[in-house]
Amino acid sequence: MKKLFTAIIAFVICASAVQAQTDAGAGNKPASTHRMPVASDYNTWAIGVHFGPTIFSGDIADDAFNQDNFTTSFAYGLHINKGISHTFGLQGHFLMGMLKGVRQMTAVKYSFESTIKYQLSLRAVLTLGNVSFQRRQNKFHLYMAGGLGTMAWDAKTKDHVGDSNEFQTDVKDNTATVIPLAIGGKYKLGNKVDLQLEYNFNLTNTDLVDGLKVPLSSYDSYSYINLGLTYKLGKKEKNIEWVNPMETIYSDMNDMKDKMDALTGDKDKDGVADIFDKDNSTPEGVKVYGDGTAVDTDGDGVPDSKDADPFTNKGAVVDASGKEADTDGDGVPDSKDLEPNTPAGQLVNFQGKSIIITSSSTSTAAAYWPSVYFGLNSAKIIAGSNAAIATVAMTLKNNPDLKVTITGNADKTGSEQINTQLGQKRADAVKDALVKQYGIDAARLSTTTKGESEPLNTKTNSVNRRVDFSAMK
Repeated sequence: MKKLFTAIIAFVICASAVQAQTDAGAGNKPASTHRMPVASDYNTWAIGVHFGPTIFSGDIADDAFNQDNFTTSFAYGLHINKGISHTFGLQGHFLMGMLKGVRQMTAVKYSFESTIKYQLSLRAVLTLGNVSFQRRQNKFHLYMAGGLGTMAWDAKTKDHVGDSNEFQTDVKDNTATVIPLAIGGKYKLGNKVDLQLEYNFNLTNTDLVDGLKVPLSSYDSYSYINLGLTYKLGKKEKNIEWVNPMETIYSDMNDMKDKMDALTGDKDKDGVADIFDKDNSTPEGVKVYGDGTAVDTDGDGVPDSKDADPFTNKGAVVDASGKEADTDGDGVPDSKDLEPNTPAGQLVNFQGKSIIITSSSTSTAAAYWPSVYFGLNSAKIIAGSNAAIATVAMTLKNNPDLKVTITGNADKTGSEQINTQLGQKRADAVKDALVKQYGIDAARLSTTTKGESEPLNTKTNSVNRRVDFSAMK
């Protein structure tokens, strides 16, 4: 008996070690949702205990379920499971316990007690729940098991004739082949522990389990109704026994739906499908590249729709509004300014050079002022263009004799008539800002519109939605 227990414990330790090495070698990869379950993606080993009543059926207890002849005893054991797939596995099943029975035959009353020293079986286990339950996640499933084993037992048989005569026969060191058949259910208590209830029928190839051999009688058998706990070994999230192939099918369907939604959806309505769109938050109407990102003409990282200066030099450092640094505040960025230290409010040309005004001078026609930009179909000044208006206001204040023409422009979106009107509205909005916010005399400001007639860039609409300034002669 000690050798048997030692062999069982050694098997359990070896099984655990093999599982640990398997898990380490597999790298604990998560279960795939794009193919049917594969054992290597999951834990496959488990160990458990079981116990419960036994009910004998043989010569001494021929009708074990008859109320006058119902005798139960007790057995217990352990099992080791190895999952081969989500529906099939192998189980090593070990059992010890007692069998009892009583039977009255005419004038003789028989009784027996048999000690099961051990019963070792190898069973094939078929999991039914993963096939029949149409659910993604199951906590309960049924299973069937069957196999072949060997049984060793000792039997003590007594027969009584009347009240005084009693005879005992001992049958020791017996072995026989056993065919175990079982059906049961498992309930998942958690990721590591299962509760099971099983009915196990064991058919032997002998008539001596009860110690009494009767000619022409059938082989002895017994039932074992047991309750058990199973502990699943391994470091992965799931055991292969609890993997439902329906989960894979549902996951694939959801993945396909997500892909179809991405192919047909366009959340920001920029004309680029979501699956290809690198920026799903571009404002409606903003021109985008093929990957869904907003057009950035000067490549400064600020899209044209938000860029207060869409023509900064390549590589120039800009602020959040897309404007390059202008140290002297003359409206000409430092990278283009040939006189970076002109006094504040000094009238300059496009290179940042000072323009000297005289009473008869006409050179102010070449003066430079930064443009003011607008959104699509809008006469509202973009926040980043406020600095440009401030520059013009400062120049006007420092040159009281200077008068300015404000010219509104539009892109080709919409009809010519609408764009002409929109250009005028933009010019009027800038004039209104100079008058109300900076106190410039309205008589020094003249507005006009060119509509869509003079685009600055035929391929980038955002730079055509602007207001330009020029000195009045």
